[in-house]
Amino acid sequence: MALPAVRGTKIRGAKYHLNLPVPKELQDVYDKKILTGTLGTGDPATARDAVIKKKAEFIAKKEELAATKASDSLIEKLPEDAREYVKAVGGLEGLLERLRSEERVLEHMSQPVNVEPWDIELSPQDRRYHEWLDEEEEARHQRDLALQEARIREIGQLLHALGQDVAIPGGEGIETVSEAFLEAKDWPLQARKQMRNTIRRWLELHGDVPLADLRREHLSDFDQALTGLPTSTEKSIRALPIKKAIKVAADEGLETISYKTRKRYIDHMKQLLKWATNKGKSGLTGDPFAGYTMDAPRLKKSAKSVDKGFTVEEVDAILDAATQYDPDLMDHWMPLLGAYTGARREELGQLLAEDVRTEGNIAYLRISDLDEDQKVKNRHSVRLVPLPKAVIDAGFLDYVERRRQAGGRFLFLEDYTHKNRTVERIEVRPDSNERFSENYRKRLNDKILTPLGIKKTGQSFHAFRHAWTTAARRADIDKEIRRMIAGRLDGEDTTEESYGNADMLPEKLEALEAVAAFVRG
Repeated sequence: MALPAVRGTKIRGAKYHLNLPVPKELQDVYDKKILTGTLGTGDPATARDAVIKKKAEFIAKKEELAATKASDSLIEKLPEDAREYVKAVGGLEGLLERLRSEERVLEHMSQPVNVEPWDIELSPQDRRYHEWLDEEEEARHQRDLALQEARIREIGQLLHALGQDVAIPGGEGIETVSEAFLEAKDWPLQARKQMRNTIRRWLELHGDVPLADLRREHLSDFDQALTGLPTSTEKSIRALPIKKAIKVAADEGLETISYKTRKRYIDHMKQLLKWATNKGKSGLTGDPFAGYTMDAPRLKKSAKSVDKGFTVEEVDAILDAATQYDPDLMDHWMPLLGAYTGARREELGQLLAEDVRTEGNIAYLRISDLDEDQKVKNRHSVRLVPLPKAVIDAGFLDYVERRRQAGGRFLFLEDYTHKNRTVERIEVRPDSNERFSENYRKRLNDKILTPLGIKKTGQSFHAFRHAWTTAARRADIDKEIRRMIAGRLDGEDTTEESYGNADMLPEKLEALEAVAAFVRG
């Protein structure tokens, strides 16, 4: 009687033989496309079980291969010295074995040593000498233990970076906690990149000190080191570890980072430790960085009082220059909207075509983060901003209608220059930092502000916002209305601010028309 067929096998004589196709991704592993071999049985149930086991082996091999690829990908993202070390010890498996080996060494070193008491009489002087020797030996032993723990911490942190959940002596360090912090916070991509750069510089200076061992001196030393960090845009210098970068800056007389940038680094660390303390990370009961203040540079009173906004004459010149652009480009409309509404550059750059709306006879901008690609600075930034007559008379609503007729999603278009110098008119899109208006910022600076001779240090599109605030003060606009239009808190009572949240479009429009009289000369 013929044997019944079993998928994945062939029948030869009275025995089943394996005849199972190897998944494409595993053919290099098995060095064949079809897995063959006798199963040594004529029982169909036993043959089916053998095929199932082999298929389960395929699944396990595929998972192992995927894990290896993922691990290799993570290894390539490590800093060069760490990457070379991991490869030298045999990759992920070698690193895990190195951890186990170092842990065995630590366990052996931690074993108590039975010391036989002296069975001879010692003079007081000799006894003190031998006690001193014992103390020195204990101190050396503690140093060796600390060094061994440090080795294990370094390996453990590398394994954490490779997605391995291993215990680390001394508890969590800054690197692990910083990733948990960023995961908990819904920060924009650029802010996350800046935080990771801060952590990189911290680790380069201090290593991954356990949270429980952090002291205020660590932050003070970091602050001091940052005063010598170069602000160079050259990749070769930016990639240097912090101590080497500081030496290069000193040797070559490079410009160092500003107080504002240094403060961002320090604020990052203070925010991180405040969060970690609140969450009870690694048993933290107090924030070691709480209350730390930086030494601010001493500025002349006149330097502090410099107006950061454009003057009325500068606004005139910029708006006139912007009319050179095609009315279908954002370059034509952005200065006008910035000057007359005081909105932030990115708030305008990320507007959708449907964000220009009308209620009654009032046209307005809806500034929000309703779309998945939109971001706002804070909750006060979400608002409705009416369009004053000067903007409408310039034909802005006609432009909006053209975008809608064209089926545009985002409101603005820009001329994008490719590497081969061809120019393509495209809808705005987010860059690598999820920002829509960075290319426009560069064009404003290069094509308008610099040629007009009104570009000041640190001054760009945001100067329209300062100029608008000055115009609003000249128009004697109520501070609360001014705050609602500009989307800022301005020191108002936060409890009171959360009530009476009506859009107040008529009141806002009346204020904006009054401000418009002071925007241009």
